[in-house]
Amino acid sequence: MSCVCEATGDLRIEPADAARTYASRVVTTERLSNTVVRVLLEKPAEFSFEGGQFVQLARPADAVTRPYSIASLPSDEHLEFHIAVYPDGALSPWLAAAAGERVSVTGPFGECTYVADDPDRPLLLAGTGTGLAPLVAVLRAAVAANHSGPIDLYHGARTDQELYYWQQLHALDLPPNVKVHGLCLEAVTSASTAVRSGDLTQVLLAAHPKPEPARIYLCGHPTLVQGLKKRLYLAGASLSRIHSDPFLPPAAAAQ
Repeated sequence: MSCVCEATGDLRIEPADAARTYASRVVTTERLSNTVVRVLLEKPAEFSFEGGQFVQLARPADAVTRPYSIASLPSDEHLEFHIAVYPDGALSPWLAAAAGERVSVTGPFGECTYVADDPDRPLLLAGTGTGLAPLVAVLRAAVAANHSGPIDLYHGARTDQELYYWQQLHALDLPPNVKVHGLCLEAVTSASTAVRSGDLTQVLLAAHPKPEPARIYLCGHPTLVQGLKKRLYLAGASLSRIHSDPFLPPAAAAQ
C-alpha cells in the first residue's frame, strides 16, 4: 500500500539551507602584525551566528568574495575578523584599509563552535596563523558559559612575532582552568615565558597523550589541521568530538 501526498495550494521551490546575505560596513581596521589586520564590521540586524563560524565577505563594487572566520561573539557590538593580508590578494589588502566602506556578509557557515554538552569535558584548541580567530571565539564562548573543565589553547607560528594576538589573549579575563600556549618554530625573541620554541603537533601530543575525553578544535593551515586530526584520532580521540576548519593557502583560496 502506498501513500500519495497531494498539494492543496501553489508549490514554491527554495534552496535547502540557503544562506542570507546582509549589508554591512567596515567600522575600523587595526594592524595586529606585519601581516594580520583586525577588521570590525557593523553587525547587521537579524544576523544570527555562533562564535567560531565563518562568513563570506564580498566587496559590492565587483563581488569579489572570500571566507573569513568570526572572532567575536553574538553579544559583542561588532563582528570581528582577523585578516591575513596578502600583497597580491584580491580582497585582503582592500579590507585592511576599508574603514567606512560597504561590504556584504553571507552566512554564517561551519560547525566550529562551542558545544555546551558537558561543562567538565576538557577542551583542546589548536591553530596556526589566523586560524586563531575562531578559536578565540570558542574560548570566549566556553568561558562565558562557565565551562569548568580544563581548556588548553595552542597557537603556533613560524616566529614569535607572528603570534599576532598574544597580548590581546592575555588581556582577556580568563579563569584558572584556561591555559594559553604560544609555540614558534624558530628561536624565541619574546620576553614572555609562556612562548617557547617547538612544533605545535609534537608539543600538544606530548602534553595530551590520551585525548579521548576531550572536545577538540583545530583551525588553520590544512597540513596542520589534517595531520593533527589524524594523530589525535589514532591516539584515541573521538572523531565526533573533533571540530576542524582548515584554512586554504592563498593560491587555493584565490587570495
